[in-house]
Amino acid sequence: MKRKLLIIDDESSHSRFIKWILEDESYKFFTANSFKDAVKLLEREKFHLILLDLIMPDEDGFEILDYLKRDEKLRDIPVLVVSAKNDRESIEASLRKGAVDYVVKPYSSEVLHNKIALILRMGLEIK
Repeated sequence: MKRKLLIIDDESSHSRFIKWILEDESYKFFTANSFKDAVKLLEREKFHLILLDLIMPDEDGFEILDYLKRDEKLRDIPVLVVSAKNDRESIEASLRKGAVDYVVKPYSSEVLHNKIALILRMGLEIK
């Protein structure tokens, strides 16, 4: 079974890079460039993991985390924040709002790959 990953990032180059890093894995990728696009996908599909950028053109990543946690069907999807915001407040706020981990851009492809594999292996996924 292919694991479904949703990448929410307004920069399509970042989404393509993540797909490239994970191309050898059996993942099915979905991408959203905005909060609105993400909501549409979340209404149609069940995801095993969300990779979330905090800096978005409409709603920011914190608002997306709040949206996920308010919805009973979405709140258990693990979220890995992948963001250029490297300040302590952003990292702590993301974790408080339910993200399971945080990766700062630019990042090592090996670190991102390993964190994703660990989250999925730990069974932190939608029931």
